[in-house]
Amino acid sequence: MSMSGSLLLLSYFVFGKNDSVGILSNLFPLAVALYNLSLDFKSGQKTDSVKG
Repeated sequence: MSMSGSLLLLSYFVFGKNDSVGILSNLFPLAVALYNLSLDFKSGQKTDSVKG
């Protein structure tokens, strides 16, 4: 949800308003959400291999 909201707002600020502050304010939360998602996938792979 966080990534999709950040992407929608980012596209609005890039194509609609051309506002650099809006772009920067949405890039950082998007990066954090992507990092958290990658950590979640990595931890899920480790626990699945232990179970099976």
